[in-house]
Amino acid sequence: MTDMGTKQVTARNTTDLGAYAPLYDKLEQPLDLVQEALAALELQAGEDVHMAMNCAAHEMFELEKGKYEVMTGTQKTPDDMVDFYNDILTRYPGVIALIDPLRKQDKTAWVKLTQAVSEKCYLIGDEVYPRTEKFLVQGMEETRSSAAVFSLHSLTTVSDVIDAAKLVEDGGSEVVLAACQGDTADTTLADLAVGLGVKFAKFGGLGRGERVAKYNRLAQIEAQLADQDKLAPHEEHSFPNILPPPPPEEPEGEAAT
Repeated sequence: MTDMGTKQVTARNTTDLGAYAPLYDKLEQPLDLVQEALAALELQAGEDVHMAMNCAAHEMFELEKGKYEVMTGTQKTPDDMVDFYNDILTRYPGVIALIDPLRKQDKTAWVKLTQAVSEKCYLIGDEVYPRTEKFLVQGMEETRSSAAVFSLHSLTTVSDVIDAAKLVEDGGSEVVLAACQGDTADTTLADLAVGLGVKFAKFGGLGRGERVAKYNRLAQIEAQLADQDKLAPHEEHSFPNILPPPPPEEPEGEAAT
C-alpha cells in the first residue's frame, strides 16, 4: 500500500514457495526473529516448536572460487561451513534439521559434518541426490544423511514415491515429502504424507493458497483422527549418529608395511 503523501511503500518479500523472506543484516537474524516471535507467544524453541534450515548449498556455491557465499561478501570453504553449522546448532537448539547444508560434490566435508552434528540434528538431502528411485538410493550410500526429500516432480508417480520411501526407510533413514514449484491447490500430498507416516512434510510457507490448502488438509485429518481416538503422541526426536564409511579392506596376502 502506498501513501501518496509520505511515499512509503510496504514491501512484500515472499518467495515462490510462499515463505516470508525479509531482508536481514546478519546470518543469525532470521533465527533471532523466529525466537522472539515464539517468546511473544510463550512458546519455547526446541520444546514446543522445532526449526529446520533449508540451506540450499548448491545455490550459494561460487564455482570459480570454490567457496560458499553465505552472505554478500562473506565466503566460506567447505570446512568453514562445517564449523559454521556446528556453531549455529550450538547457539540455536531449536534448529533440529539442516536441508542440503553442502553440495553433493563436497563428500569429504559432508562426512566431517555428519561426524560433527548428526547426533544433534537431522541432515536432510534434497538436491544432493539424483532424481530417480534407483540412483537416489545409490546416492544415499555415497552421501549419508538422516533423511531424503521426495516430491512427485522428481519421482514422477505416487508409486515411485512409495517404493523409494520404503527403500530409504529400510536403510534406516527418514522420508520428507515435499511440494514443488508450480504446485496446485490439490491436497493429495497431505493424505500421502499421513499414509506413509513420513517424519516431516515440506509444503512451503503460508503465503500462497496452494500451500495453505495442504496444511488445512493436515489439520482436517488430525481432527478426524482425534474424533476416532486414533491420534498418538509424537515421539521424541531421535537423531541417528551417522558414522563415516569404514576404510577399504586390504587385499589378502599383502603384508602391512
